[in-house]
Amino acid sequence: MGLGAALLWGLADYFAAVASRSRGALRVVLGFHLAALVTLTALVLATKGLARVSLTQVAVLVGVGAFGWVSYLAFYGALAIGPISVLSPIVSGYAAVTVLLAVVMMALAAALLADLAGEFDVDSWLALVAGRDVWHNGLPHHETLTVIAHGAVWIDQQWLSQLASYGLYLLGGLGLLGVCIVALFASRPDATITNSSPPIRAA
Repeated sequence: MGLGAALLWGLADYFAAVASRSRGALRVVLGFHLAALVTLTALVLATKGLARVSLTQVAVLVGVGAFGWVSYLAFYGALAIGPISVLSPIVSGYAAVTVLLAVVMMALAAALLADLAGEFDVDSWLALVAGRDVWHNGLPHHETLTVIAHGAVWIDQQWLSQLASYGLYLLGGLGLLGVCIVALFASRPDATITNSSPPIRAA
């Protein structure tokens, strides 16, 4: 299957170069994306592939598709003016970029771990206290942790994350809890890029 995929990619590059030089890169990219859209739409309707996909996930997929469309446009534009033997190996180097990004993410996670002790804020401790309350007493139906609202009817909407945080704390203390939170944070490239040192909140 690997050899077959390599053969098909090579043929695709060749025919894309020929078509781009005669028809233009924009027309070629629009044409094959339109053909792919029709095929994939039929598959989605037949298999109900988007039945469990949320609107947020669809928005992310649309964004990824836009990036892919621009990358193909640049690639086919380059094929229209340059030799395939030079361009294809360069484009295949995207794997090295992926590895580089992974190393950057790991470095950011290590930096967050180095400053772990000072990253817990008031919400972190409140989440641990609330998780301890759920652990020992079950789901609360009245406010018990604050003075002003004490005794008021209230259901903790974040009880599950608080309970999970307290469970991690019991297993490995603040260290394990912090490591798990940093790992979750580092797995989100958007959050890592926009804010490299957020306060660690157990909830």
